[in-house]
Amino acid sequence: MSIWWGIGRGLITTLAVEKYPDLFSGGLALCGPIGDFRGQVDYWGDFRVVFDYFFPEVLPPSPVTIPSVVIENWGNQYAPAIIQAIALGPHATEQLLSVTQASVDPSDSASISETVLGVLWYNVFATNEAIIELNGQPFDNRKRRYLGSDDDKALKKGVERFKADRSALAGIATYYQTSGLLTKPWLPCTIRLIQLCPIGTKTSMAQRCLQAVLLLVRSYPYTQIRSLQLHCE
Repeated sequence: MSIWWGIGRGLITTLAVEKYPDLFSGGLALCGPIGDFRGQVDYWGDFRVVFDYFFPEVLPPSPVTIPSVVIENWGNQYAPAIIQAIALGPHATEQLLSVTQASVDPSDSASISETVLGVLWYNVFATNEAIIELNGQPFDNRKRRYLGSDDDKALKKGVERFKADRSALAGIATYYQTSGLLTKPWLPCTIRLIQLCPIGTKTSMAQRCLQAVLLLVRSYPYTQIRSLQLHCE
């Protein structure tokens, strides 16, 4: 039996093939995160704190404890406020994307707002749930170096810092961190310009897997991938 999964379920596919090789003949992971899950969590957190530095007061605090008012009014209040802020501050937006290395489509200016909204959406809607599931706050940027702005010294001083709870990090290590130790074929399909997770989480995973083949698909946004047909003997 083989397993394949897309949108948001690549991690499940990867963990299933790793932990239960007797049940599966192989796996196809169409979506991240599939490699460094803690790195994925930190990516969303890093994006939020850097956004808050360049665009203060657009989103109420805190990046690691999301107020219910933000979740309840995301579509009618906060998402439009974010779009307006980045439109009025194009250079600040350039620095935000440079520091976080978030992906955009150079040929489509609309992809900038898609990226910013997409990553912040995950911070807003996934953070509180992650704290519940992991029994603690998992984001840690105390020693992070943020580079790529006009004034990295000011950024280092001004960006908000947080300490992860040990219980949350233990939960990630126990239940969500993939090892790369595969005994069955596993195929990740990664999107070079996907904005919701850093490509490093996939390429690093593939480099550790002897039976993995990494497909780099130049497509943006993620939803442009409509179908993938595999023919297996």
